[in-house]
Amino acid sequence: MRRGCYATALVVNAVLLYSAHRLLEWGVPFLTPSFNDVLWALDLSLGATVLANAAFIAYDSAWFRHVSDSGWMDWRCYPCTPCTACSRSSSMRHG
Repeated sequence: MRRGCYATALVVNAVLLYSAHRLLEWGVPFLTPSFNDVLWALDLSLGATVLANAAFIAYDSAWFRHVSDSGWMDWRCYPCTPCTACSRSSSMRHG
């Protein structure tokens, strides 16, 4: 179940990463050319999330999840995870 959630989150974030690089080409009216100045931050955040989910897919042991929950991965955007089971379990851990 969790690996399916991780895979779904990985795909969604990869699509968001791809889309972020195409928004200006697609002519989104409220974006200006200065959007490129902040694109690095989106790349960093979404890329790190893709890598983290790939790591969880590859290695989903209890101690690895415990280390990730201890703080070094608290920057992850849990509401962006489209799987309610994963969101529910993360909200139980954090609050």
